Amino acid sequence: MQTNFFVLIWLSFASFYYNNPNVIAKLHGPVKGALTIYISVTFLVFTTILSPLYQPTGFDAFFNIVLHYIIPLIFIFDWITTEKVSYQWKYLMIWLIYPITYLFFSQTHGALTGSYLYPFLNSRDLGFLNFIVNVILLLILFVSLSLLCFLASKMLKIRNKTF
Repeated sequence: MQTNFFVLIWLSFASFYYNNPNVIAKLHGPVKGALTIYISVTFLVFTTILSPLYQPTGFDAFFNIVLHYIIPLIFIFDWITTEKVSYQWKYLMIWLIYPITYLFFSQTHGALTGSYLYPFLNSRDLGFLNFIVNVILLLILFVSLSLLCFLASKMLKIRNKTF
């Protein structure tokens, strides 16, 4: 949900400032790369882990489809078709700040309220070892998508020069 909110903020700024090249330049690059990675993780985690656990009906089903399928796919498509920045290696470490911060937030929230945001981050029910395995797998996913985004930015930069 948080990532969709960040994407909404990004899209709002991009829509409002579409005629201002200085603002648009700041929205692209590492910011858009980060959001593309985060929304990709949202899509992948929901479709592979959470969707079997969540069967909404009515308007909830509609919003579920929009938040977990349509928005991620549209944002990824937009990144592929519009991003022209070649990313730097340092972005990969910067992009990990949000997921690591979110991990600490989710654990603090769970410890204080007894309610964990996602079952795969429920350290109390999973036990320490299973929780650590899940965290490592999530970090591998984030790092892999960050590397993919980095390499794709290089290939897209080359492609954009030839057209």
